[in-house]
Amino acid sequence: LAPRDIVARAIWAEMAATRARHVYLDVTHLGSDFVKRRFPTIYATCLRHDIDITEEWIPVSPSAHYMMGGVTTDLNGATTLPGLFAAGEVACSGVHGANRLASNSLLEGLVFGMRAGVAAIASAARGSTSSMIELREPLPRGHGDRLEDVEKVRNSLRRIMWGQVGLIRSRESLVRATAQLARWERMVS
Repeated sequence: LAPRDIVARAIWAEMAATRARHVYLDVTHLGSDFVKRRFPTIYATCLRHDIDITEEWIPVSPSAHYMMGGVTTDLNGATTLPGLFAAGEVACSGVHGANRLASNSLLEGLVFGMRAGVAAIASAARGSTSSMIELREPLPRGHGDRLEDVEKVRNSLRRIMWGQVGLIRSRESLVRATAQLARWERMVS
């Protein structure tokens, strides 16, 4: 078996070359009993879509499988907000780089969960938590006229993340995506 990122890029390349909406996964050679016993949820889900994977190929295409954190932390789970710690898949610890290998999230949760817990206890014992958090005021009524349509932005964000930040990306595409995200941030700040 190849890692997910390699398989996903190969599928994407085949779809691009053939202009297909998907490729096919063939598990019919595994036998009906084995497939039903080993993959009962996949089997049932495909049946609901009129695909009997014991007899038919499964149409597949790459998609977002997981998200690797967004809260920036140090190696002890500390964030830039005093007293706030994060660990596991919500944290952006940097240990995975651009590709998390299968099952490494469990190890990350165990290791960094423990580190964040120990650091949080020490922080609380020092009294170094912030008692006041500055919150932004909500936008006043009538302010929304300068904001773009939320659905339009959401769809644009999806296109940018898939097309410029996803499976196939380059320095140039990441720069373009970052610039657009910065424009949107300025728009709502």
